Amino acid sequence: MSEKTANQAAEEAVEQEGIEDEVRIVLEKKPGETIFQRKIDASSAKAAIMGLGILITDFSKAVGLEVTRTLAILTVSLTAPALEQNRGAGKNDGMNWEKAKENLDHFIGEYQKIPEGSLGLFFLIGLKKRYDAGERSKDLYESMMRAE
Repeated sequence: MSEKTANQAAEEAVEQEGIEDEVRIVLEKKPGETIFQRKIDASSAKAAIMGLGILITDFSKAVGLEVTRTLAILTVSLTAPALEQNRGAGKNDGMNWEKAKENLDHFIGEYQKIPEGSLGLFFLIGLKKRYDAGERSKDLYESMMRAE
């Protein structure tokens, strides 16, 4: 078998495997709600990852970003370390909500300045809506303090 034929055979095997996969990804947020309802049904973890990859690729095209840039923004948005030094003494259980809001507002402003900031801004606006709706959970506080 020539190298080209071996590569073609490998590509066909991957394509055939993909044909056997089944994926359904549902993401829904209704007006006035701050939480996304989501469900991923897939025949395998690989199929789920492939489905998410297609969504990320399509999103990148829609907003005019390279896929690697979208992934970089997602990585920062989802894994940024907590800024422990910014935590101050708050009124309730040691959380300084004023500092958290100040931090969040600062980074919303920064993301609004750059065209590539739309994805990061999307996540930060979600946090702001939860805060504005009166939520004061530990998860929200930590997310607001981690904003970068």
